[in-house]
Amino acid sequence: FAVFFIRDRKRLALFGTVLISASLAVTCLASVLADFGRVSVTAVNVSDGACFIVSKGTSAVMVGCSGDEYVVGNVLDELGVSRLEAVIVPVCTDEKDNCVNALSKRYAIDNCVAYKGCSFENLPECTVETDKFSYNFHGIQINYYYDSGYDYCTLTTDTKSALFVFGADTPQSLIKDTTADYLFTRAQPPVWINMADYDAVAVSSGSNTFVNSDTVYSTFDNSHFTLSFGKGRGYKINSI
Repeated sequence: FAVFFIRDRKRLALFGTVLISASLAVTCLASVLADFGRVSVTAVNVSDGACFIVSKGTSAVMVGCSGDEYVVGNVLDELGVSRLEAVIVPVCTDEKDNCVNALSKRYAIDNCVAYKGCSFENLPECTVETDKFSYNFHGIQINYYYDSGYDYCTLTTDTKSALFVFGADTPQSLIKDTTADYLFTRAQPPVWINMADYDAVAVSSGSNTFVNSDTVYSTFDNSHFTLSFGKGRGYKINSI
C-alpha cells in the first residue's frame, strides 16, 4: 500500500521507519502491561530456609521469609515490590533468622503470621501467632495451615492451584487429599509425593540434584525463577 502511494524513496523510508517504531512501541507497551497485571510466584534460593514471593505490581505476599535479607531484598526490588501485604513464617525458619525483621524496616508489612508457640527472636510487632491463616491477594486465595509441628500452604486461582511443602518429613496425613497443579518445595519433598503428578515443581534450593525432569526447576547460586499464573497461560519460566 505504501509503495503504491508513496513514490518518493525518502518519504517511503521515513514512513517505514515510523511504522516499524510504532509497532515495536505498541508491542513493548502491551508486554509491560501484561507483566504488570500478572500474578506470579518467585522462588528464591535461601539455602536452609524458605522464600516464595507471590507478587503482582508493587505488592506481594511472602510464603516463607528467611535467609540473607540482602538477597531477598534485591529480588523484591527487581520485582518492583514496595509493600508486603502479608508474610507467612513457616516452621522451617531458623529461630535466629533476622530476614523478616530486617525487611520490615525497608518495606511496609501489613500482616505477619507465625505458627502458635513459635520462639523466634526477631519478628515485626505486627506478628500474629496462629495455626490457620487465609488471605485473598488480588483474587488469589492463599491459605496457611499448621498442626503438631508441621505446616503447609496452598494457593488457588480460578484456573490453577499450587501446594507449598516446607519439610521432607511432612506427613501425608497433614495434607491429606490436597491436589494442585504446581508444587513448591523448600528442599526434597516428602517421599510420598509423586512429582509427576504436577505440571511443574519448584525447588527453592540449589543443592538439590535429586531430580532430572523437564518440569522440575531448581534455584542455584542466589538465582531465582518465576512461574506466572493466568487463564490459558499455564506457566512461564523467567530464569536469571
